[in-house]
Amino acid sequence: MMQNFKYLLGAGKVQVYVLMLALLLFSSIQADAQLFGGQIKAFPGIPPSITLAQNRIYFLYSVYDANYLPYTAPTTAASTATVDADGVAEAAIIDIQGSITTTGLPITIPVTATASGILPAFATTFTVPVAITQDGISRTLMLTWPRTAFTAATTYITATIRAVEGTLNGKKLDLNAGIGNDFLGVLMGSFSYPYNHAGKITTLQVRDIATLNSCQQIKLSQPDFASGVYWVDPDWSAATYSPMQVYCDMTTDGGGWTLMGQYNHPATAITIYNRSDFPNKGSDVIGDEAGGTGTFGTWGLTIQPLRAAYSFTTYRVEGWNTTQNTGVHVKIPNPNYVKLGNVSNDFTGLTDLPKPAYWPAGVDRVALAGTTGFHETLEWYDSLFGVNEHNFLHSTAGVCYSAYAIVRAAPVAIHVASGCSNVTFAENGIIRLWVK
Repeated sequence: MMQNFKYLLGAGKVQVYVLMLALLLFSSIQADAQLFGGQIKAFPGIPPSITLAQNRIYFLYSVYDANYLPYTAPTTAASTATVDADGVAEAAIIDIQGSITTTGLPITIPVTATASGILPAFATTFTVPVAITQDGISRTLMLTWPRTAFTAATTYITATIRAVEGTLNGKKLDLNAGIGNDFLGVLMGSFSYPYNHAGKITTLQVRDIATLNSCQQIKLSQPDFASGVYWVDPDWSAATYSPMQVYCDMTTDGGGWTLMGQYNHPATAITIYNRSDFPNKGSDVIGDEAGGTGTFGTWGLTIQPLRAAYSFTTYRVEGWNTTQNTGVHVKIPNPNYVKLGNVSNDFTGLTDLPKPAYWPAGVDRVALAGTTGFHETLEWYDSLFGVNEHNFLHSTAGVCYSAYAIVRAAPVAIHVASGCSNVTFAENGIIRLWVK
């Protein structure tokens, strides 16, 4: 190398500059290679036809708190400290262990692609400090993605975050201390990964946090969590609503569904109820939950401002009765199906879902998707009968309800069947509205 350098010195300044640039480029490549284990050949690089999203965050949902009320909106960054809200233990302890196993969990990284190509496989690691683990055991986390073919239509790639030596148990944070005024929780560490053909580097942060903003986000954070009661901050950084309890269905149609409305009643006229929180699911036995209007009770529909603040794009409606042993279970593609008043709207955009296992054996699911006619869909405050009503789904024919109706209002309860129902009759039934 020195002989070549001396020769170039004699040949002229241009050659010297070229050699110096080459040396700088080689040094830069070596430095970047350290991100991939120090071996340049371990990661050939990002093809020019694809760019990965930058500055990503994965939230690990992990919380323990026995005294969290009254909740105080955070004014500082999150920490692992414990806050004694008022010195009085709550009736229900919040105890959720967020973990990352050696099997790992899938995440998606958005991409922008302009042509077809192959994204090479990639892996990188960082070590989580002991202070941010629940069991006091430091773990190494690894981010990987496999060799992936893509086209111009590709919008994301699937990667995996996994623990290397054993399960990482995230620190269970205090509800009042573990969110932060930036709603970012506590940083556990960052993965570095290349995002474009020029070799530019970005990060994917892993952050421990005491709550998330929906059942869907909890499902993404911890795919193995069971259905049940969780705590969410409905409007996230808007800070209008404090964290509150929700019931999450983590199994039906991919999971991540939040219960937003429920009426469960015997064959009597019912009173509608506008909840300032979310309803709890309670029992699948008809009549068990009539009148559950208390905090996180089992009766009524979440009020419109809270529904508007909550993050969701899809509805799911289920309803069944044991008066006629019929029911419907459908997914509604987007919030545009919410209507007020009488509107013509067919059900061709809906998807019929299977009959849930908890429905009574004798109840038959009625197919709804693809039917046409005069329908009123998901009406919250319709005054069709001169009263405020909570209509989840219904179809009208003249002055009576025909097939596919799920109607809950005074004086009507629930009706799901072919033919017309006398609207003055109440029936045994359960109606639920889910969102995600």
